[in-house]
Amino acid sequence: MNRYIYLGLFLAFGLSAQAQIGLTGSYTWFKADQWEQFVEQKIGDYQEEHFFQNGYQFGVDYWFRLKDMRIEFLPELRYAKYTAEPVSDFDEGMFHWQSMSFHWTTNVYPFDFFGDCDCPTFSKQDPIFKKGLFLQLSPGAHFLRQWYSSEKSLILFADQKSLVYSLGLGIGLDIGISDWITLSPFGRITRIFGGEWNGFEELPVFSDTVMPDQPLEEPYELWVPEAGLRLGLRWKH
Repeated sequence: MNRYIYLGLFLAFGLSAQAQIGLTGSYTWFKADQWEQFVEQKIGDYQEEHFFQNGYQFGVDYWFRLKDMRIEFLPELRYAKYTAEPVSDFDEGMFHWQSMSFHWTTNVYPFDFFGDCDCPTFSKQDPIFKKGLFLQLSPGAHFLRQWYSSEKSLILFADQKSLVYSLGLGIGLDIGISDWITLSPFGRITRIFGGEWNGFEELPVFSDTVMPDQPLEEPYELWVPEAGLRLGLRWKH
């Protein structure tokens, strides 16, 4: 394990004479189709468009790049939380889904792969899409917590903590504002693997429903599409 940590530090501090930290915010759509279908089957008249409400995700990263190729690395910490509205008059409780995650995000610039871009100051002779358009791969590990809080009890039901993994694919554009500042709008979709919620089907909010039990299908499919913006701040070693 230690050798992988040392390798990561070498990559972060040894491959580039430049470094950059970034702050990221994005609007997210949390898609949990199995949970939504189960709630509809049990409640019957649930009116929300999606079970979990749309939300926000925030991150901080450290940027560095390969010297001779436009491949850039952004190891990143992210935080996200989603809640679901009460689904029954029996209990006005809330469903909660919270994630603290680490991602090894990699950006590749297909139209300037062997270019010598002194980002974020782009040459005025080249179109911004040639220098700034990137494709993104973002594998991640999530420290996940899921629970149900009831107004009728101080107990947290189905309170589950787990480690799960994800893979994100995205596209974005670097826009150089100054020698020190880059803005990067992006779109991304992330698939989360292994996000099963043990005890979800036995929650007390479903106990008075009359619909027959419909077991949840596995594996669960959790998707998080998002649209966001990264603020990059650069300095030289």
